[in-house]
Amino acid sequence: MKNARLLAIAAVATSIPLIVSGCGGADAAESSGAASVSVGVVPGVDLAPLYLGIQEGVFDELNLTVTINSLSASSSSLLTALGEDRFDFGYADTLSVLSAIEGGAAIDILSGAAASSGNAQLDYAAIMVRPDSDITSLSNLTGRTIGVDSRGSTNEFVMRDAMLAANVPAELATWKTVPFVDAVGSINSGAVDAALVTEPFLTTARLAGMRIISYPYAEFDRNLTVSMYVASSAFTEKKPEVVERFRMALQRSYDLARTKPGLVRDSLTSFIKTGADVRTRLTLPSFTTHIDTGSVTLLGERAKKFGMIQSIPDFATILP
Repeated sequence: MKNARLLAIAAVATSIPLIVSGCGGADAAESSGAASVSVGVVPGVDLAPLYLGIQEGVFDELNLTVTINSLSASSSSLLTALGEDRFDFGYADTLSVLSAIEGGAAIDILSGAAASSGNAQLDYAAIMVRPDSDITSLSNLTGRTIGVDSRGSTNEFVMRDAMLAANVPAELATWKTVPFVDAVGSINSGAVDAALVTEPFLTTARLAGMRIISYPYAEFDRNLTVSMYVASSAFTEKKPEVVERFRMALQRSYDLARTKPGLVRDSLTSFIKTGADVRTRLTLPSFTTHIDTGSVTLLGERAKKFGMIQSIPDFATILP
């Protein structure tokens, strides 16, 4: 089913002749009529290319008007809403996407959204503790309270994997759901002993003296595809040409993000409150629409061992 839908998209995209614009040759989809689409997101630095593309007119060039529905809940609730056709596209973490598909959610994976920076000494997500904490390494997390933004997510998975590597089974800790925006405050207040913190909150906390004991994305796999863009299957089947234009606009936005890192950092102010001191210092993800099959396959295999999914997905069928 998935491959058939993708072939249908490709067929539509290649059946319309190229047109010429002020920027030279353009793909067939650019000649199509205007369309309005909605994207459900959970705010995070991973979204920077999407916002940058909108700000720089990339989506306008492809006759797409994008409405972003910013949800404060988890990827799982976002994917549920997408499956119910409450919006057309969504951004979510990789494991939540795999779990939703396993559960029968009617969604299609379109592309990668963000990957680990690849640096196990300076990635864009870290497990952090207070400056005065007696926790000096992952091995000290036995019996402690740990914060994570969403249970059953990629973030919980990489934390569990990092802890297991330090001989601390996840069951020996108490887990607490803490949104990213509250993670630093929860650590400082003592509500949790440690938590996963992502950029830009990570750099804010680091500048305030909080300590890092692990960069679990890069420690798991330097090429880890952390998040993805997905579409409602119903929308894909109904409007394959619009889906192809959206994918095309995403790719151009990501190309822009890689060549203009200064613009990426500036774009953060449009969806996350952060000062210039943090924006210039924070670590950005690896912005790529490529899905690293090796890292995602390993994630699926390990997640099954942890009981976070019931079976290893057929990646040849679900990945674009």
